[in-house]
Amino acid sequence: HPLQQYASDVVRTLIALRKNGQAESLRIAAVNGLGASLLAIPSNILGTLTSSILSEEGDDVKLIQDELVTLSSQVVSPSDSGQVEADWAFACSRVIGSALGRGLARESSSRDWEPCVLDDNDVIVDVITKTIFPQIIGSAAKSEEAGAKVTSNCYDLATLANACESGGKSAARTIVSE
Repeated sequence: HPLQQYASDVVRTLIALRKNGQAESLRIAAVNGLGASLLAIPSNILGTLTSSILSEEGDDVKLIQDELVTLSSQVVSPSDSGQVEADWAFACSRVIGSALGRGLARESSSRDWEPCVLDDNDVIVDVITKTIFPQIIGSAAKSEEAGAKVTSNCYDLATLANACESGGKSAARTIVSE
């Protein structure tokens, strides 16, 4: 795979930038880059190497799993204190929407994309389908039940829309049936 020698470093660098970035714009760029990278990297080229970028050893899949859970919490509980926070929540929404779409469409026979870590790894798919998906659906339903006015701050709904787009008909059927 053309990304074989770079995959682990790319994922770890982007997660480190998101965690340690001083400027919010850098953190947003790191999350956007991570989302694109996760769609391009199959799990079989990820590693378990020690990285000097993050001051921790560990499995790349575990780092990705933890990062997806962290980003999903930003979607269901965004800060409403300004445009920067809105941009941050929207960036998280795009990444989580792509992850949901790919994870939910994993079993679809009509997939027209190459496998990536978001749909070819059992651990990641379990986190997406059993932890993140119910959290996002629950948040969207809670907003609806409360009679909340739909505003530009409905990141849970934007996440589900993105999931429908990235996962195709299979993901859309699953989301609508919930």
